Amino acid sequence: MAQPTQQSVDVVQSANPIPKLVLGRAMQALRICVYCNIPGILWGASGICKTASMRSLSAFLNMRYIVLVPSNREPQDFGGMPWITEDMRQLESALRAGEQSTDVEQNLTRVVDYIVPRWVINCTKYPTLINFDEFSTAQPAVFHALLRVLNERWVGDFELPAHTRLVATANPPEIAPTCIELPAAAANRFIHLHCLPDTLGWTRGLARRNFDAENRFPIIDDARYAEFQFAYAARIAAFIRARPELVNVQPKSASLAGF
Repeated sequence: MAQPTQQSVDVVQSANPIPKLVLGRAMQALRICVYCNIPGILWGASGICKTASMRSLSAFLNMRYIVLVPSNREPQDFGGMPWITEDMRQLESALRAGEQSTDVEQNLTRVVDYIVPRWVINCTKYPTLINFDEFSTAQPAVFHALLRVLNERWVGDFELPAHTRLVATANPPEIAPTCIELPAAAANRFIHLHCLPDTLGWTRGLARRNFDAENRFPIIDDARYAEFQFAYAARIAAFIRARPELVNVQPKSASLAGF
């Protein structure tokens, strides 16, 4: 009986046109997304260790791991909570100009700031991997609030530190009735990785009583990354110059837009 090749084990092409990777391979690809500071989302059935694998990745990278479940959050958790306060910049400018503080305080302009929750402040202390878990269960209003977080790394009036990385996990709606297809505006912020259970990695981890040891994340050389980045950027630019009609092709259905 012929043995399956490594490629047949690692990549599964089903009737669905979306190729799927076993979880171990998907996590290797996600590690590269984290290195490049590009949000990646891991799609797969419940119970295949998506969230646990994210924790292993954060440990491998020596990063703090924060899990946020958008369905348990309000839009203000990502857009900021409005808070009325005095414009302290106006006060500082007036005091530097020599005006009396009492007179200035009586005429201060009241402004609205957007204060942020504790998890944002925690990101300032250490390099942090934020996992938006069960991402496809979020309410539409929360998706809207998350757009600026994913694209510009701003939460309210606070910019996330450069050492913060964003990832997500989600269950496909065809196997999880409570999940929805992502709005196109949210979906196109991510690299999408669709995965299947890693049977070989799971059985090895079970035998060794150490599942983290089975996650073999690639070591990335900074110099080689910069070299490849320049080379492939030039190739992509050349391709788009030759096929300009492909620079912004929109999905033909809502289903494809969500993936």
